[in-house]
Amino acid sequence: MGDGAGEGEGAVEIALPGGGTAIRKGSFTVWTIPPDPRPGQTYVIVIEVDLPEELRLRRYPKHDLYGEVKGTDSFRMRLPGDDFRDRKGFLPIRNGKAQLSVPIPGAASLVKDRIKVGSKLLKESQTLELVF
Repeated sequence: MGDGAGEGEGAVEIALPGGGTAIRKGSFTVWTIPPDPRPGQTYVIVIEVDLPEELRLRRYPKHDLYGEVKGTDSFRMRLPGDDFRDRKGFLPIRNGKAQLSVPIPGAASLVKDRIKVGSKLLKESQTLELVF
């Protein structure tokens, strides 16, 4: 599932509670809810950012994240969202991690979503790929 360009280590697949899997690459981990959406089913992409303690952040600014979700079905959405309001505000930090959840409209089977995500604070960007 993982495919990428960017700084950091290669992609690693991680088992999640409930039978799903996630892809981890560098400081980013990505998974979907539900884990294996049916064709046409709306789903959520969860992007988790590992934040080093040295940053001493109490909350993570959403505008630090950048990137896009691009599907082989021509779907395209900027991260953290298409609307300016989506980039405002903060994400809570729990156990040194911040999570952004992005709803995605359903697609046909065998569509691939390529997720490019980066952080200005971490000076890191990654590309991960999910296949449904």
